[in-house]
Amino acid sequence: MRNLHADVNQLLATLYAAPGDAQSWMTFLSRFSEVTGAAQGLLVFHDEQRQQTQINCGHGLEPEFAESYDAYYQYINPYITTPEIAHPLAGTFGLLDEQMPDREVRKTEFYHDYVLPQGLTIENGIRITPLLTDSVFSTIALHRAKEAPGEPEPAMQLCRLMMPHLQTALALQHRIAGLEADLGCMTALLDNVPFGIAFFDGGGRCLIVNEAARTIFNAHDGLSLVQGRFNTAIASQAVSISRMLNNARMVGSGESIDPIGLTRVSRPSGKRSYEVLVAPVYEGGAEAPVRNASAAAYIFDPEAEGESLEFVMAKLYQLTAKEVEVLKLIMQGHTATQVSDQLCKSRETVKNQLRSIFRKTDTYRQSELISAVLKGVAMMKRPS
Repeated sequence: MRNLHADVNQLLATLYAAPGDAQSWMTFLSRFSEVTGAAQGLLVFHDEQRQQTQINCGHGLEPEFAESYDAYYQYINPYITTPEIAHPLAGTFGLLDEQMPDREVRKTEFYHDYVLPQGLTIENGIRITPLLTDSVFSTIALHRAKEAPGEPEPAMQLCRLMMPHLQTALALQHRIAGLEADLGCMTALLDNVPFGIAFFDGGGRCLIVNEAARTIFNAHDGLSLVQGRFNTAIASQAVSISRMLNNARMVGSGESIDPIGLTRVSRPSGKRSYEVLVAPVYEGGAEAPVRNASAAAYIFDPEAEGESLEFVMAKLYQLTAKEVEVLKLIMQGHTATQVSDQLCKSRETVKNQLRSIFRKTDTYRQSELISAVLKGVAMMKRPS
C-alpha cells in the first residue's frame, strides 16, 4: 500500500518547479501518472467561450495523437461537445464517468478512433479541474491503460491532497503565461519604434531593450551595456546617465519633482553624439509598462535618417525648428529665463514659443509636457 503523504511530498518538489516551464510540467505529469496508476496524464486548457481545448503537455501521449487531437478530435470530444453536459466546477475532481457515462462515450467516434488506438480505456479515468480563469478551465486528465483500469480510490485520495497545490501551481502558470504574452507584445511594439528604448529598474539595471537600442549597444561606439548598466567612452557621461536614472525613479515615485534628464553621449568614431533622454515610466502610482521598471532611456542617433530627437518631436506635434530648440532645453531642466539666455532670445519670445508648444501638445505644465512627448515617441512607427 502506497504512502499518500510521501507521494505528495515527492510530487510537490516537481509541481512547484513546473509553472512557466514545459519540461517540468512533463516531469510532474509523468510522476503524477505513475503514482496514480495512469497510463497517460494530460494538462489541458479548455476555453469555454471559444469551445476549444488545447493539450498543453502530456505524459504517455504520442506526437501523432497530439497532432490529430489538435486538428480534429478536440472538436468531437464528447466530454466537451455534448450540450447537456455541464463543465465541472473549478476546484473539483472525480471520475470521467460522473461527467458523462462510459456507456455513452463508447458509442462515439472519439472513443473508437482516438481512445482505443492509444491502448487506453475510459474506465476509471479521472478528471481534475483545479482552476477557472477568464473562461478557461485548467484540467488534468488521468487515463488508464485498456488492460489495467486499476482501482480509482487511492488516486482520488491523492487528488484530494494535491488539489490546493495544483490550484496554486496553475494560478502561477496562468500568471506567468500572461506576463510572457504581455512582454512579447510589448517587445514587438518597442521593436517597431525607430529609436532606442531601454527600461531600467530602481537600481539602475537594464530590464529590456528594443531592437534599435540593441543595434546601438552592439556597435560599441561610445554607448553600451556592461552587466546591465550604461557604459560610455567618457566616464563622466555614464555617471550623468546613472544620476538621471535615479532622478527619474524619484520623480516616478513622488520623491522628487526635478526635471527630466537629457544629455549627449560622445562617440569615438567622430560621428555626432547620441542624445539620451531619461524619464520615469510611470507617475502617481500608475502601473509601469514593463514590470519592475522605474525609468526609461530613449536613445536617438542623429546619424540615422529620421531618428533624431528633433525629427521625432517635430513630426509628432508639428513643432517648428525653433520650438524644438526650446523644448529640448526645457527637457534638460532649464527655466524659460535660462532658455532665453542660451538662445539669445527675448523672454517674451520664449514665452510665446512655450505657449505654442503647450497648445500643440495639449498640455499645461512642464511635467505634462514631458509625459506627452515620451508617450508620443513611444507610439511612433518606423518610417516607411
